[in-house]
Amino acid sequence: MDIITLIFYSILALLVAILWMIYLRKVDVFQPETWKRIGITFLLGCLSVLPVLALHELFPYFFDKPPRSSVGLLFYYVFKVGLVEELSKLLFAVISLRFFIKQKEPVDYVVHAALSALGFATVENVLYITAYGHEVLIGRAAFSVLIHMVCAAVPMYFYIFTQKTHKEAESFYKLVGGLFAASIIHGLYDFSLSLSGVGFLIMMILFMMSLEFWLTIINNLLNISPHFKKNVSPDYSAIQNTLLIGFILLYVFDFVFSFYLYDWDLSTIKQLLRIPVGAVLFLVLLMTKLSKIRLIPGKEFPLLYQISFAFNPKTFIPNSPNGKFSSASFDARMDSVNEMEISKSLYQKVKLVSRDKPENGVIGMLADKIWAYDDEVYFKFEPLMPLQFKGYRSDFWLIKAQTLGKVFFNDKYSEAVVLLVKEGQDITPESTLKEFANLGRYYIIPSEEKIIIPPP
Repeated sequence: MDIITLIFYSILALLVAILWMIYLRKVDVFQPETWKRIGITFLLGCLSVLPVLALHELFPYFFDKPPRSSVGLLFYYVFKVGLVEELSKLLFAVISLRFFIKQKEPVDYVVHAALSALGFATVENVLYITAYGHEVLIGRAAFSVLIHMVCAAVPMYFYIFTQKTHKEAESFYKLVGGLFAASIIHGLYDFSLSLSGVGFLIMMILFMMSLEFWLTIINNLLNISPHFKKNVSPDYSAIQNTLLIGFILLYVFDFVFSFYLYDWDLSTIKQLLRIPVGAVLFLVLLMTKLSKIRLIPGKEFPLLYQISFAFNPKTFIPNSPNGKFSSASFDARMDSVNEMEISKSLYQKVKLVSRDKPENGVIGMLADKIWAYDDEVYFKFEPLMPLQFKGYRSDFWLIKAQTLGKVFFNDKYSEAVVLLVKEGQDITPESTLKEFANLGRYYIIPSEEKIIIPPP
């Protein structure tokens, strides 16, 4: 292999790593890591390959001769591959966190464990591309790299949550247990790749479960961050666009590089342009799912597999023309567009403008964001000049954002239903929508802006 080809392979692997680094910074919404801190742990992660290579070099018969039986092969991938690689990645992540990186919040542990895994995967990608050709790049960028990150995150996650008990021995045992759990995930993934037919189905199920674990781990650690801010939400569109553009650029770069390796004939071009429809659809699903994080202070989602969209008959959607409540919806684990937009105005003055009577408006403070029964989101609105409604509180109203679709007033302002709370009553984690009275549908407008009402 000539040096130019090796450089191109290394650039391809590095581009994959940079794409996932950008993703990690975007999901770390409260205190994103600096590029310097990211680079330190990533480089240490690249070094984590060395102990693994050394073991294979010192004990080739033990590590390089997988058994032929299915059971033996499974144990080989779990203990001789998964356990060794996960232990090495964890070791270098701990070195980074112990000697180089000062943690600001719990999610830092998992982010740096993932960066260590990313360094390991980058070197591994160069070795795989060198051995099997650049055609394996896109698949490894989407599947193998993420599996490495998930497996590195699991033991760190177990360790962090037992830290709340302040029992060092329990934390250590959880760390070891998490390491073995990661080794099993890693081993099962590699084992599924060695199978034909049903192996692909096993791999896809395992990958989707691992993806859900990853999102739950990141979500839960952000929820317990000491820097939690109610007016901050992940930029879902930016995350999806970053991954989409990143994978497109990877394919384009790979496509252009192919002309360096092959002749510029029509058959080669057709072969390179032949992208399976299923692969495209899966990448779109992956990019969409990787942004599904719902920030709720102190909330711990169970570390179980669940589908992206759960049918929830209790979900409220003020989307009917008369402002009444619809009966059911598909509820994704993420804030709606309107909830995110309203969150940006939290702790600021806003103006509520009635959709039925746009000439009237009420100015007040968007004072709080509250989560009630079934994690329903309400915003607490305190009018500057309290309006009296008999039998209801005048010191604050509740705002319930439209949770379906992207509906804005004049393509700019969020739409919501304003709710009244009975006198002597307050909103609690057990409160349900039925306890409040519907005042009507309103647009939420920053009070300092000049309001332009479109003609009827």
